[in-house]
Amino acid sequence: MSLKFFDYSVKIKTEIYPTEREKVVRYCLEEIFPETEWQSVEHELIGETNSLENFADILDDMKIRDTAQEHLLRKTQSDTCAFALSKQATCNRKINFSIVEQPLGPVQVIITCDRIEPLIKELTKKRSYR
Repeated sequence: MSLKFFDYSVKIKTEIYPTEREKVVRYCLEEIFPETEWQSVEHELIGETNSLENFADILDDMKIRDTAQEHLLRKTQSDTCAFALSKQATCNRKINFSIVEQPLGPVQVIITCDRIEPLIKELTKKRSYR
């Protein structure tokens, strides 16, 4: 199977602090979520996408698929998976699930899909083409 067989949407949101440059934060997030439509609303950067392929590739590259699957399944309710990422880690093209408060604030991610658990399992499986 492939992520292309799922109908899902992803919303991404993070606060932009006065010490941060929005352009830099956007660039870092685009390393994880490259096919995202971004907008600035007051002091927040909000994005929407229908693509998690790059996110899945990074999980595979980092060899954290099992940990990611366990974490994401715990963050699932009904047809939604809501979790936080470390903003600082995204600037290094890394995925670090944020459990405690981060100095730069978290990146909130909400994935919605009517088949959320199979989507998460597909998202976190080993990529055969690598």
